[in-house]
Amino acid sequence: MRLILGIVLFLLGIGSVSCQFEGVTAESPREVHQVKWVRTVDGWERPAEWFPAPVEPPRLHPVVVSLIQGLVSVLALAACDSAPATDRRRTAR
Repeated sequence: MRLILGIVLFLLGIGSVSCQFEGVTAESPREVHQVKWVRTVDGWERPAEWFPAPVEPPRLHPVVVSLIQGLVSVLALAACDSAPATDRRRTAR
């Protein structure tokens, strides 16, 4: 039980530390000419729409999500292992 508690505290500590770091996002240059409409192969388009919209950073870091998944799987394994030892010996025969 102490091992499980230690693993849970370790995962929670890593998750809380990982939430403290800010990620770096790449920004695309926005050098758009003053032309409002341009004739292209697909028809008339605005050059401002050629650049992708800036992506918002995720609210929850992917490492935190993976730590939560690991925690849930460890707790599930611990819950399944709680059967008495005598029951395991009877089913093994």
